[in-house]
Amino acid sequence: KERGMTQTRLGRLALSSAAIADVFAWIMLACVVALIGSGDGAAGLWRTSLGTVALLVFVFAGLRPLYAWLLRRFAPSGAPSQMLLAALLVGAIGCSAITEWLGLHAVFGAFLFGACLPRDDRLLGCLIERLEYLAIVLLMPIFFALAGLNTTAEAFGGAGLGALLLVLVAAIVGKVLGGALGARIAGYGWRESFATGALMNARGLMELIVMKVGLDAGLIGPSLFTMLLVMALVTTVMTGPMLTWFGGRSLDVVEPGSERA
Repeated sequence: KERGMTQTRLGRLALSSAAIADVFAWIMLACVVALIGSGDGAAGLWRTSLGTVALLVFVFAGLRPLYAWLLRRFAPSGAPSQMLLAALLVGAIGCSAITEWLGLHAVFGAFLFGACLPRDDRLLGCLIERLEYLAIVLLMPIFFALAGLNTTAEAFGGAGLGALLLVLVAAIVGKVLGGALGARIAGYGWRESFATGALMNARGLMELIVMKVGLDAGLIGPSLFTMLLVMALVTTVMTGPMLTWFGGRSLDVVEPGSERA
């Protein structure tokens, strides 16, 4: 977005690929967290599994048509009223509480609730306008502060430093080469392919949330969390220079008609 590439061919390719990768990552993480968080052996696993299936049915068969009606009734122009905004927040918090009770992380419930809402760009724009400032100014600093409190200096000393370098190399090579080869197979030139790999190499907020969920669930320890956090920051900072190196400003050109699309 900062480079103005969201409406370019490469930008749309990278965003679509990242969205698909995030969906698979969330599904895999949910399965692992369910196995770990069931707690009571086979009985707990059955409770988590059946409860998750029941929640999916309830969300998409019950909440989706309900909120579709509410949006048509109380937000025909796409601008939600105060009551409807409160109903959206209650739905998100309620789904989060249910997934937490099932042994999953609360973030999965919020994700499911967002996925069940009817797609409306006007509503999305209004929600971003009303909530983005609060999230950026208040919630994100708290999240990053909590993430920082969970880091440890052990990741930077002795064997930890070698492991950190290994994580960095594996993450960079895997994402850059993987993204480049995928784009090349799809018919892009080598320069555009490596630029796509550079875009895929950036780890955003979603990856940080996934790492925090893994830490809270006990899947990873503070040392590995610190290494992954450093990896996410380093690879994100690398994206701008890598794009300049691989493509220069010629990759920032918006395709004709893409603004309308």
